[in-house]
Amino acid sequence: MKRAFTLFFLYLLFGCENTPQTTYQEYSFTEPAYNESIRITTTTDTLHFALSDSTFNQFSTIGYNKIDNKGYLTFYDKRSQSINLFDFDNQSHFKRIDIKRVFPHIKLYKVSIFIKSLDSIFVTEMNRLHLINSQPSLLSTYTLKDDVSAFAYHDNIAPAFQVKDTIYMAVRPFVEETSLSAVKNWKLLYGIDIKDDKKKMYLNLPPIYWTNYFTDRYFEYSYCINDSGHIVFSFPADFKIYETNLNGLTRGYYAKSKSFSYQPETISKEIVEKDKGFREYVTRDVYGPLFYDKYRKRYWRLARAKLSNEAYDKGVEKRKESIIVLDEHMRVIGECPFLGDYVYKTLLFLPDGRIYAQVSNKDENFLHFVRIEYNEINSQLSKL
Repeated sequence: MKRAFTLFFLYLLFGCENTPQTTYQEYSFTEPAYNESIRITTTTDTLHFALSDSTFNQFSTIGYNKIDNKGYLTFYDKRSQSINLFDFDNQSHFKRIDIKRVFPHIKLYKVSIFIKSLDSIFVTEMNRLHLINSQPSLLSTYTLKDDVSAFAYHDNIAPAFQVKDTIYMAVRPFVEETSLSAVKNWKLLYGIDIKDDKKKMYLNLPPIYWTNYFTDRYFEYSYCINDSGHIVFSFPADFKIYETNLNGLTRGYYAKSKSFSYQPETISKEIVEKDKGFREYVTRDVYGPLFYDKYRKRYWRLARAKLSNEAYDKGVEKRKESIIVLDEHMRVIGECPFLGDYVYKTLLFLPDGRIYAQVSNKDENFLHFVRIEYNEINSQLSKL
């Protein structure tokens, strides 16, 4: 009775409801076709966005936004605490929004932005979600759980989205890695009803995480939204990707790199407790971010091959990487080497089929982007 009262009190305090433990169905296996005729290459087409003296290359939440039928490169500059919008095709600066003016008495920390329009910009910081406009003025604030394992955020590899009056956002990857119980019960997604100010948390990590210990980087999951409006997740330790509609259906699909094993190499609890897991992370095969190209109806999943212990001891940093390609039915249709000198997590898939990604991310004066070309030889698929 006391436990029931405590749970009810917490619900009243935070107004946040947790959904039941996620049921993961048997995964759908389709024989993979590791087609070597798929090519993903960089082109000579580049874009260069000039930064002002008061804008710095210390950004988060970089993305492409369509506002009033015009495309913009958008990002949050952590140093100047400003949101910046550039005309994507003209590479000209369009607007700067100094959000510190909206929150003069708040120390902004762990900020991300989600732009619906110039009149509807969502800003996350710590355990709060704010709605502002471009003037900038504060319109609303929503308080979330005051727990570092439940901070909401938006990112290019974990994008926020809206369904009716509910904003869905990822939860920052922060959980007590040494507690399998905490890992099993950790939730991945927020649903925030901005009309009634109700919150709900959804989805748990897949079963591979329930019985094995992993270090912090193994919790850096990603997801994309497909044509059905379903969310498709990728986790570093799992060869499967998972599709969910948030209404009980969570199905796994084969998405393994041809050179990886089915099960990840285990990490001892002692290593995790001593926080010495970086060597274990880079000397094991892991999966990276997942994207969906709506124009071509293709999923891209990054695979990072392990370094040998000898290479790690010599200071080698670059792993061999590849991109696993799946079609709209979640069937592996190819895997090709990732050889481009660009930042994979900044991939931008434009509505007209163009693909860009950031390069030279240490330049203090410009943001540089290169166009990526996707081609399936002997296919009618456009290589735009």
